[in-house]
Amino acid sequence: MRHFIISGASAVGKTTLIREAILPYMGRVGGFLTLERRGGPGEREGFDLLRLPEDARYRMAGKDIASPCKVGKYGVDLAVLDTQAASALEEALTSEAIGLVVIDGIGPIEVCSEKLRKSVFACLGQRVKPVLATVRHNSKPFCDDLAKLPGCEVVFLDRDSYPQVKLHLKTWLDLIFK
Repeated sequence: MRHFIISGASAVGKTTLIREAILPYMGRVGGFLTLERRGGPGEREGFDLLRLPEDARYRMAGKDIASPCKVGKYGVDLAVLDTQAASALEEALTSEAIGLVVIDGIGPIEVCSEKLRKSVFACLGQRVKPVLATVRHNSKPFCDDLAKLPGCEVVFLDRDSYPQVKLHLKTWLDLIFK
């Protein structure tokens, strides 16, 4: 079994692709998604964490969050990363009902948490359950190191490759959930 990692620039559609691809398998997918929080049209205010499969949403980063960890203009709520994101991965690995672990995404915000970094490595280091993850292309060394782990297939996503990557991902998921 190989893990599937989608690498791409910010706002290229990594989360959108994953959300579409896992929709038929909801209830059998665990982990988390990272969703943009929007204010007015085109105005990003921060990011939310969406736990799977329960669809619980938590504010993860925002312009108005005071935190020792800042990524650009966003303060990061480390408690959400430590208690919600990391535990979502741990629960997905141990639950018999879950057949796929989703980690969307692995980027500068998520790597603020040491506990979450350890959970990500635990997921990608095991060979019991497949992992579908996204990584921001050319981000911090932690993210680049993940792509070099054995058993990980890394696929680059951009606007031109979106249809091909979507088909490749669908084929991979069909093999997992057949």
